[in-house]
Amino acid sequence: MKMRGQRILSSTLVILLVWTSAKGVFANIEITLNNDFIEQYKDRTTISASFVVDKAHPRPNPPKNDADLHAAGRAEEVGLPIVAEIMNAASQRAAVDAIHNVEGSDTPISLTGVWRIWCEHGGDSKQIQGQQLQRFNTTNPPHVFEIHPITNLDSTSIIASLHPIRGYKPKDAETAFLKYEGLKSHITLGSNTATLVTTMAGYNYVEFVAVPIVNETVELFRMGVECWPKCGP
Repeated sequence: MKMRGQRILSSTLVILLVWTSAKGVFANIEITLNNDFIEQYKDRTTISASFVVDKAHPRPNPPKNDADLHAAGRAEEVGLPIVAEIMNAASQRAAVDAIHNVEGSDTPISLTGVWRIWCEHGGDSKQIQGQQLQRFNTTNPPHVFEIHPITNLDSTSIIASLHPIRGYKPKDAETAFLKYEGLKSHITLGSNTATLVTTMAGYNYVEFVAVPIVNETVELFRMGVECWPKCGP
């Protein structure tokens, strides 16, 4: 049991430190995750869910603002407020239409995408996994759970949307990673949950090169290998 607790705590640290960053002094964001969820998804890049779309952007953002289409909603598999995003959405007309066709209807749509705990829009609310959620009337409710980017929607792959955004200037890697490393957080491990207290994040799209760790002890995961970000040429 002690080893299981250590694994959960270690996984929680990885989730938090990879996907969150500090940006000045802001109100604390408190996130409570179920340990079973952490154990299930700790080494997984993607999550699949039946997503109820409450509110979506009427059209994709312009390229200078990131070219995404945002949709806020809920899924039993996650149990937290969710914002799911289609990258380069102007090139994915069928996917955008599929989102709008179910928007506000409480009819779920199946999706798969890259999940992350990202504290850019957490507000000062407590995010507690499994609490009952009401329908959202905004595309940007207080949230920390994102599915970004969506890779498969309504059984159709939109993996082709994953490419550099023309007309968008990504954040500088050195500046961004210094911010990430400066994150202050506190983690409390309980018998069934783990609670993370942190601050607002920033530096969403960052340009860097992922370099595989080259040695004889690289740990292979089900969906890839360990990598280090490279911030220079």
